[in-house]
Amino acid sequence: MYRFKHRLAQLERRTGASQKMLLFLMDRIDRAVRLDSATIIAVLRECGYLPGPGLSAFLNFIGIPDELSPKDLEQYVRTHAGAICRSGGRDSSERTS
Repeated sequence: MYRFKHRLAQLERRTGASQKMLLFLMDRIDRAVRLDSATIIAVLRECGYLPGPGLSAFLNFIGIPDELSPKDLEQYVRTHAGAICRSGGRDSSERTS
């Protein structure tokens, strides 16, 4: 994973993509109802789990249950944000829930 992140950072600097945030989303292909990724990203950003411009984040939506209401989805993301977004943002001692 280190080599991948390092190479990605090099490419971002060379292409000028370092001014934007790059998000990689991983989800199940068999999911019947698509998750509201905009809501999930907004909650992760609000909680400080997403890095700033010029950095990348890998978001793992695979473990999120299908049957959650929008309110329950938001609560689930707040509770499990560390597992969904393993990189970026504030120090873990500063994160909000």
